Amino acid sequence: MKGTRLQPKRRRGAGWLKKLCMLAAFAGALLFSGCGAEEEQKEEGDYGYIIKESQENIFDENTDVFGIGFVTMDGYLYFNNGSFFRIRLEEPDFKNKEIFCPMDKLPLGSKESIRSFTVDKKENLYFVADTYENSGIAVYKCTRDGEEIYRVPFDDEELFVKYSTDGSAIAVGDKGDTYVVSRTSILRIDIDGNPAGRIRLEESAAGQFVNKYLIKTSDGTIWFFVDDYSTFSRAAYRLIEGNSFRLEPAEDLAQNGIVELHVGLEGLLVEGDDGVLYQYDVKNGVSEKMLRWEDCDLYVDDIKTVIQATKDRLLIFTSAEGSWDDTEQECVILARVPAEELPEKEQVVLASLFPTQFLRKTVVNFNRQSSRYHVSVATYGASAFEDNEGAYAQLDAAIVSQGGPDLLDLTEMDVSKYVDADALEDLAAYMGEDSSVKKEDYIANVLEGYTIGGKLVTIPKYFSFSYLLAADERIWELEDYSMESFIALGEKYPDINILPKMRREAGFLLERFCAEYYLKKYVDQEEGTCDFNSEGFRSLLEWVRDQCRQADGADESLLETCFAYNFSDHQKNMIETGGYGILLGYPSADKKGCFPVRIIDSIGILANAEHKEGAWAFLQFYLGEQKADSYGFPTYRESMDEMEEEALTPIYDTDEHGNTIMDTETGEPLERPKSTYYSKEEYVEIYAMKQSDADVLRAALAGIDFTPRSTIEQSIIAIVAEEAEGFLSGAKTVEETADIIQNRASLLMQESR
Repeated sequence: MKGTRLQPKRRRGAGWLKKLCMLAAFAGALLFSGCGAEEEQKEEGDYGYIIKESQENIFDENTDVFGIGFVTMDGYLYFNNGSFFRIRLEEPDFKNKEIFCPMDKLPLGSKESIRSFTVDKKENLYFVADTYENSGIAVYKCTRDGEEIYRVPFDDEELFVKYSTDGSAIAVGDKGDTYVVSRTSILRIDIDGNPAGRIRLEESAAGQFVNKYLIKTSDGTIWFFVDDYSTFSRAAYRLIEGNSFRLEPAEDLAQNGIVELHVGLEGLLVEGDDGVLYQYDVKNGVSEKMLRWEDCDLYVDDIKTVIQATKDRLLIFTSAEGSWDDTEQECVILARVPAEELPEKEQVVLASLFPTQFLRKTVVNFNRQSSRYHVSVATYGASAFEDNEGAYAQLDAAIVSQGGPDLLDLTEMDVSKYVDADALEDLAAYMGEDSSVKKEDYIANVLEGYTIGGKLVTIPKYFSFSYLLAADERIWELEDYSMESFIALGEKYPDINILPKMRREAGFLLERFCAEYYLKKYVDQEEGTCDFNSEGFRSLLEWVRDQCRQADGADESLLETCFAYNFSDHQKNMIETGGYGILLGYPSADKKGCFPVRIIDSIGILANAEHKEGAWAFLQFYLGEQKADSYGFPTYRESMDEMEEEALTPIYDTDEHGNTIMDTETGEPLERPKSTYYSKEEYVEIYAMKQSDADVLRAALAGIDFTPRSTIEQSIIAIVAEEAEGFLSGAKTVEETADIIQNRASLLMQESR
């Protein structure tokens, strides 16, 4: 049995974090130290839900739950999995499912397929079928033995098959009438099998991105929903039965934004976008919280459907525990128990403003296998669609306050800010002989970059990086990777641009292309000085201005700017640039070139954590989880080698006996493409990568400096970009602009010392 009753955290001082409080970004943040997200996680009601058991491989292999269809009736769950089956809801056992009606007993036409079904209290089976070849649908009513009671064809209708797992194309009213949703109508068949009218739907309801379905609730009401995914809006109606049946708008169920609906014993179950499942009382329009998925150790995005079996039991169809493959499914049985029966676990809080799907699912997988710890994700009200200044303030205040988070998700965060405040633990200190995390298992320059001030503050799982590729063979004349060499090459060939049109704009040039160069060329952080009013920096600003003026010119260029998440991305980039295998870094003061890098999924332990053992236990589990279709270059050596090997391994055509087909002209195995993509109005094929290209890529990866930019460096970049606008618009001279940048940067560096 699995579940959790979260223990309140112990309180202790946080005096060591005074440095953090002094950061300008934290000014006023202590006003938010209540941290509503964590308080909600600590709530304890009079009951909770635990995983009583789970049943895997409950359907035929590769069966999609969305195509099964589920109907609850009088204590049974009915479903279609090749034939119609049922199980008892009180003690569900899919291994011993009862056949309800064999498919071969049904009076289906040879080319007809069942799209949706339902069952009535007399165990009659209703379903709607269509064919792939002809338009038109047919509505059937049969006994459970497969004997046809009626078949009603609608030759002028098309079936709409985008139904939810709980919604259906067909429903039977309490008076015996049958209702069917087609692409353009709601059809009614009376109890004797006669067409008895239709409601024509608005044209917008037949759109490509519209899902429409019926749900019958326990009180006998049939509801009709129209979900428009182009506008993310929902229209809801009550279907009024009778000879003049009609739709009555249900404003309480209509929404801006679409959430999943399920059938409950006393109305509807509604999945909120806050990770909570609510019981919705349709009559009174009131929602009551039932459970939080995270507290039940279930990952919300993996949930296919929810069935309320009894008052105290829920069946959850979801991806199998620990699986990253959506086809591996299980049925989890949640039992409602008194709060005092919930197993106690030590609460570990992971602060993450924008947790990725990988992170959220890893948290669930960890919680389900850990008998000691439970990790909760606190987002502090962050939203992808709003200004998150308040969320950042709440996070920083929580780190400063007593009882704050234990782990910090550093993805897309200012790592230097927390390093400067001494807020992160040294992970190297946790790597004993019994640790599953060892330094030698990770790419060396990744660990070097994130070992700051003698501390290994984080180990990123994945990363992507940016680089330059030759688009013209004249780039071979580039002497080195200094800014001076790039400028000189551009002056030598004035008939062609250095960069493509989309990159000849101030934001990219000053914040990305030139940034590493001027940060090292004109800033001395050790001495606390800068030299932006020099002739060299003024010349750089003038070069940027000239590039911006060429933005409307031809797109032909010597270089292409590229980024890659994996080996296949790099192959696409080489194809798009005409096949030149030269991989270059961005300009740098040391003339060696640099590769801007973005870390993906990176967690650190907070130095003020109260549950460091639990935090390290989770971090080891997290680093050990290897996602099959990773969305970045892995930092784990073995995974990187596997990614390269997969890219290098060709796929050969085989005959019906599995033998490799040989090319009749060359006598070599006939290779087929590993993937294709669409570019410039044609499909492009990608074959196995050449070893020489892989070697060039690996050399570039090994040369990346992963050290995050300091807070001062990021501030200087912002100053340069902001003040350069006056010069680029013609409002200020280059001398005035350089002097302003010099003054602001100097003051910043003096204040930071």
